[in-house]
Amino acid sequence: MSERSSCSASFGNVKISHLDFAGDAVIFAETPYILLGVLKVLNEESELLGLRVPWVKTNIQAFNDILDAAILSVPVCGEDIEVTEGFTFLGSDIHVPAGCEPEVNRRLGRAWGVMDSLDHGVWCCWYLCGRAKVRVFRPLVLPVLFFGCETWTLTRDLRWRLNSFGTRSLQRIFGYHWLDFVSNKQLLRETQMRSVICIVLEHQLQLYGHVACFLDADPAHQIISARESREWRRPMGRPRVSWLQQVDQHLKEMGMGQAFAWGMARRRPLEYRRKVDAATHCSGTCSHT
Repeated sequence: MSERSSCSASFGNVKISHLDFAGDAVIFAETPYILLGVLKVLNEESELLGLRVPWVKTNIQAFNDILDAAILSVPVCGEDIEVTEGFTFLGSDIHVPAGCEPEVNRRLGRAWGVMDSLDHGVWCCWYLCGRAKVRVFRPLVLPVLFFGCETWTLTRDLRWRLNSFGTRSLQRIFGYHWLDFVSNKQLLRETQMRSVICIVLEHQLQLYGHVACFLDADPAHQIISARESREWRRPMGRPRVSWLQQVDQHLKEMGMGQAFAWGMARRRPLEYRRKVDAATHCSGTCSHT
């Protein structure tokens, strides 16, 4: 039984008189002046409810050079808010260059950490067969690596590193060494596993079809289906491959254009899923690498 009053709460013999409410929020603004105004309004509205904004934990991340690189902090409501190049939100690293290399490196490091923690208890265990170890590898290691992979934009180097993690992990599980001369194709066939890039591609195409089924007013649906404005000018330097361009390339390899796949996912989602499954369940060497 619990009893609550306007200033305290009690659970059995425990009484809590100081209540804290915590929550993460992300605010997008086109200019620094709009952002400062929104933060001031947020602070004023929070004080009316008896809440306080933790300015120490608040960070500002500026894209497209809207802030001078020499600016390290911005004053808001008498507090200095740090301007940072990257931060962790919902378990993923977000950086100013908008690339996924730091996040992929972070995921690879954590996945290797899980592999090391299972070394003596599972991988080196003599009474567990190889198939049993693969069953442990799939639910304990791969989810750590694939967290947030639906939004990754991968370069050739990142694809090679991800596939290398998969093959090196399986070699470690089965006790293979380079002197054994076991090819990656033979290793994947023996373990009945797919390459890491194949699995990442499946997650990304499933996300594309999932967002296509959203309502037109949904923000995620609007972001993916929106077209570039004529007034938009790309930044200087070599253009990066966007996530949509990456998905479009894989859809063309499946014999579908982006518009055709979008319509199929909306009108015939089961058929779209079957095509994605057929294209991403490669046996042996994956053609998507």
